[in-house]
Amino acid sequence: MVQTRSETKPASEALTDIEGILKVSLHPIRPNQEFVNKLGHRLVDPPNTTLEPRTGALTLLVVGLGLLCGALVLILGKRSIVVLLVALLALLLPRLKKEEIQEQEILLPPLP
Repeated sequence: MVQTRSETKPASEALTDIEGILKVSLHPIRPNQEFVNKLGHRLVDPPNTTLEPRTGALTLLVVGLGLLCGALVLILGKRSIVVLLVALLALLLPRLKKEEIQEQEILLPPLP
């Protein structure tokens, strides 16, 4: 049987029913007071932290090493690309010459 709007319970009664079900199924927990006190203290009074001042030498060293690594990557990358292109040309050049010779033989009339 489908209930219409006039037959349903008011919202306050529905909430009371839900509260009753939750009270029966959920049991309260008593936390350890020592833990609660420590947690409250840590949240309210954060620990003191001290930061050491930066030194210019360390910053300069890190920036210098970063630039050096970047330059090495560029130099080695450029050389590797050149080496790969030369190797590729060395592999393809004999094939290209062979194809050119075959094309020339096809285009030229046979010798008597």
